[in-house]
Amino acid sequence: MTYSLLFGVISVHVTGKYRGRVFEDRDVGFILGEGAEVGVVEGVELGLRRFTRSEKARLRVTSQLAYGAEGCPKYDIPPDADLDYEVELQDFVKVHSRASAESHD
Repeated sequence: MTYSLLFGVISVHVTGKYRGRVFEDRDVGFILGEGAEVGVVEGVELGLRRFTRSEKARLRVTSQLAYGAEGCPKYDIPPDADLDYEVELQDFVKVHSRASAESHD
């Protein structure tokens, strides 16, 4: 996973669906580049890098950028499943170092 040198603290609303069934619907905040620590799949985090504040979008995330060959038993998602997300970037604070990002978190 490759990210820019700039860090950011973001707040998002994420609704995840598998075959039309909602498995995740929550507000979450995290340091950009560390979404996996709070359960945000890589494909959603990569998509968020192109968002502007208050932007909403639907993202189709392939299994390789979601839960992969393992799937996600917690959400009853089978291996190699592509997922659909509705995402809203609620807030973003751009910072220039990890230490600055952690102080905003």
